[in-house]
Formats: sequence, structure tokens, C-alpha cells
Amino acid sequence: MAISPVDSSRALVVGSVGSVTLLTGLPASPIVKSSLKLASASGAVTISKDGKFAIAAESGGLVVIKGVDTATLAQVGSVYSPTFSTPAGTCKPSSAQTLGVMVDGKFVVTVQNCGLPKTNANVGAGVLLTIPFSAGTLGAPVGRLNFVVTPGNDQLLTH
Repeated sequence: MAISPVDSSRALVVGSVGSVTLLTGLPASPIVKSSLKLASASGAVTISKDGKFAIAAESGGLVVIKGVDTATLAQVGSVYSPTFSTPAGTCKPSSAQTLGVMVDGKFVVTVQNCGLPKTNANVGAGVLLTIPFSAGTLGAPVGRLNFVVTPGNDQLLTH
């Protein structure tokens, strides 16, 4: 679930049937306002700082959704799934359980489980990616941190 950072009157929920549903009228009079069926929505969702866009996880990568502010949800472009190198080979965004938008609204952060080998010094199998975000478009990752612990929920605090 993600709550609009603009005024907390809207929330997005990823359902078990691959859909993203927009709730409006929060907190006093919530209603289901719109729903968007994605090919394989699975995992986390977050809303952009301006409250216009959402980024949702799919089994094949990340999807940008427009219309959070107008209650007319629509997918923007194709699934975002660049290949990036890791100490164990390569990895692609897939079924992200954790997403967040930086406070400045310019970057999306996600943790991907890339199956990195754990050691005493490297306790996590995941990779944290920092992805530029502008006008509903995700760019090539600009930051990467290997061996992070992959959280099991969709909450990522960014600041």
C-alpha cells in the first residue's frame, strides 16, 4: 500500500489478482475509485512526491502508472527492467518487495533480491538501486549498493 504524500487523501493497493486499486476519500469516506490490471503486479507500490504517478512492482520489473491525482489510472510505457551487473553476475528488477521515492522526487529506490552470496562480512543477498525519475519516466540506475538485506515488505523510508 502507498499513501499520497500530497494530502493523504488517496492510497494505492496492489491486489492478489495483479491489479492496482486507487482508494480516495481518505480518511473519513474511503471509496474504491479506480483499478488498473497489470500483467503481473506483485509486491510493492509507491507514489511520486507530486502525487501524480505511482511505481508498482511486477514480476518482470517496475511499471510507472499515471493518473493517481485524477483517478484515471493508466500504465506509462513498457515494463522497466534494465540488466545490471552484480558480484554474482547480472540481475534485473523483478517482483520488488521494497520501493520508495526520495523526498526530492527525483529518484526511486528499490531493493532487489539478486541472490548474492552471503558471508560474515556480506550479510544480505540483495542490491539497492537508485533510479532517476522525471515526468513519469525511469532512467538507467545511477547508484547501486550490493549485499543489502532484502526486506520482506513494501516500506522504504527515504530522505
